[in-house]
Amino acid sequence: MSDESKIMVDIRAEHPEDTPEIRALVAAAFGPDSDTPDFVEAVRAQAEVCLAEVATRAGAIVGHAQWCAAPLVVDGRMVKGAYLTCLSVEPSLHRRGIGSRLVRGGLARLLERGYAAAMLLGDPAYYGRFGFSPELAERIEAPHRSRGRGFQAIELVPDVLAGRVRSAFPAVITPTEDASTVRRLVVRGHDDRNAFEDGPDRGRILVFGRDTGSAYGLMEWTVAPTPPCDGPQTYGAHRHDGCEETFLVRSGRLDFLLGDEVITLGPGDFVRAAPGVRHGYANTSGEPVELLVSFHPGGLEELFLKYRTDGDRPAEGDGFMADAERLFGSSFDLD
Repeated sequence: MSDESKIMVDIRAEHPEDTPEIRALVAAAFGPDSDTPDFVEAVRAQAEVCLAEVATRAGAIVGHAQWCAAPLVVDGRMVKGAYLTCLSVEPSLHRRGIGSRLVRGGLARLLERGYAAAMLLGDPAYYGRFGFSPELAERIEAPHRSRGRGFQAIELVPDVLAGRVRSAFPAVITPTEDASTVRRLVVRGHDDRNAFEDGPDRGRILVFGRDTGSAYGLMEWTVAPTPPCDGPQTYGAHRHDGCEETFLVRSGRLDFLLGDEVITLGPGDFVRAAPGVRHGYANTSGEPVELLVSFHPGGLEELFLKYRTDGDRPAEGDGFMADAERLFGSSFDLD
């Protein structure tokens, strides 16, 4: 692009009163049949918009870039990531440097705000000039990888994506798939291929994180009665800095530790242990307790199969804890 082709624009933060003009710009940029204007507004409502800027010329908005927070988990450590949800430029002003200014300036401002990586879906031939790379994005376990080389990433902090990288993106930016290409996932009640035992407890994996682009994992979990203890009650307290865990009680009663509070849960009760929150449980009811347990992002469920103790598979000592600490930032023995 020659200097003569560039035009002068002012870049500023998006204001609430800009919304109608931004919608009109996005519609003009992507065409009347595109749902992109609705997507931009959905991101604004359902995700954390970490940077939204407009380019103006003579007071009119001629460019717009919207980024939302898109966290990553690298070897169990949370990393601040941002995702370019939409870049729009007035069609009559294409190839005049407006989009480049929005992207380059946006990356600089994201770095100033503590973001270590950025991702997007787009044309590699265009976004490669800013340093975005499909090869780098291949390291990230995310549903977006189904879009091939269109999924791209850039490290704003060198080597921040070195390690096992999983996405913890908001659901609103998960790409939709054509119904004919979506993998069907049906688990029958008698299917015990992914059943396992863990000491006196037992479980069955229903959904692996690898089946959902790391969005979540899901398993059935039956907790055996906890043996009586002589001293204060213990709960196997632990936490996962890189993973959220939820519990739904299907039958029985369970004493659940959440933070510093013990809650008695019964059938139909649900509890969420957010990343970094200490939690655990004790089954003092004398009867088995059936749970439905989910992990967000998925992946932790894999360790229950890897280190199961049933059949002729011997227990592997502290392997579960070591892997959970490395991959999900877990900490144990927190009673």
